[in-house]
Amino acid sequence: MTDVGAGCSIDSPSNLPAGKSMMKDIVTFFCPEQEHKKLIASLDKLRFETLIGIINKVDKELRLIDYYGQCGNPNSQHVFLADKIKNNCFVMTTNFDTLIEHALIKLDEPLEYIKPVITREDFEKYSNPAKLLEKGIKAVYKIHGSSKNLITKKDTRKSLITTLRALGSNKRFQ
Repeated sequence: MTDVGAGCSIDSPSNLPAGKSMMKDIVTFFCPEQEHKKLIASLDKLRFETLIGIINKVDKELRLIDYYGQCGNPNSQHVFLADKIKNNCFVMTTNFDTLIEHALIKLDEPLEYIKPVITREDFEKYSNPAKLLEKGIKAVYKIHGSSKNLITKKDTRKSLITTLRALGSNKRFQ
């Protein structure tokens, strides 16, 4: 198993912003100007997912997260992870983007073998990665969710919203 966070999507050609950078932009966009300095100074004490959970009170559909799904340019780290997956590893990621899946496609992995595990139902159905690997299924476990399953084109926003609301309110998952 390999686990990976948002930092892997910073390098070119992906060029997605780091969590703290994105958080500063979110505060600048959503908050009153006179509060910017104070709020930005306190960001070190706040997790990205918690801020998104708070923003969800304004952005009910979390359209902000769609930004991460717009990039389709995996970088060398995504290709490395995709290669690990092709060679019988599975990856767990907190990333909202679909760049690992894009890298698998670029490495000519057949779509029917790529399995993004995003929703609660997915996690229940595909809870044993070793069995998936035996069947040739290449799993990417997206523990914070994603707006859309790139492979099936299924909208998975509801699961993403539920997860981020729980993280934003510091609730425990059941």
